[in-house]
Order: sequence, then structure tokens, then C-alpha cells
Amino acid sequence: MKKTQSKKPQSKAAPKKDLKSFTIDRSRWLRGSTKHLASNSALLDPKIEAMCCLGFHALACGLTKKQICDVVDPSKLPKYEREKLPLWLFSDSHYKISDEAQRLMVTNDHPSTDAERETVIKTIFEGHGITVRFVGEGRPHGIQYEK
Repeated sequence: MKKTQSKKPQSKAAPKKDLKSFTIDRSRWLRGSTKHLASNSALLDPKIEAMCCLGFHALACGLTKKQICDVVDPSKLPKYEREKLPLWLFSDSHYKISDEAQRLMVTNDHPSTDAERETVIKTIFEGHGITVRFVGEGRPHGIQYEK
């Protein structure tokens, strides 16, 4: 008799809970207050192929672009996808983001300088043994940033 397989979708990439570093490309980094967004950014905005800092982190942890597309924050991912991310991103219930994840989101979206954002993002991730590298220049195309 055949065993039935789980209906749960499987990700192509293995989880990387021991992630030591990841890179944020400034030309694809969605940050700051933007006029085209009704609210804060998403892990991945498919219209402009840009991501918030947690989107870059999610990809580095083994999630795919399809899995993070239009997802507002990591707690909105299905459980089997959240399990690829480190526990410190979530509150006790695993259905809400932690204070640190909330701080990353606010820092990412708050109008300030890139240098200030990068410092806070690096500091939070370094507190968990993860090095964040920022590379490239510019901002995603097709976005009008508020002054």
C-alpha cells in the first residue's frame, strides 16, 4: 500500500537557521516613506522587484521570492515557511512579530537617512550573530520618495 504524501507545499531551498550573514542590495532595497505605497513596505513588492530588509533576510534563510511576495511581515507567512526563519523574529505565539522584528520594520520604513537605517539594521542582526552587508547604490526604479 502506498503512503500518502503531505499536501504541504515544499520549498526548494533548505532552511538556513544557522545563517551567519546576508547582503542587502541598495538598488533593490525598499525603504523610507514612499508615495506609491498605501502602507508600509512588503517583504517583496512584485511591482518593482524591491524588498525590505526582512525580505532580503527571508531569501537568505531559504524562502523564495514567490513565498514572500506581497507579504507584509514574517508573521503573515504560513507556519511551514515561518519555520525557516529564526525564532527571535516572532513573539511567543509565533503568530506575531517580536519587538525586534517590529523595530526592523519601523527602521526600514521610517523617513531617515540610509546611514541611520543601516546602522540600526546591522546592530539588531549582529545581536543575533548575523552580519549584514550593504552593497550597491541608488533606490529601486519606479518609486517616488517623499521629501
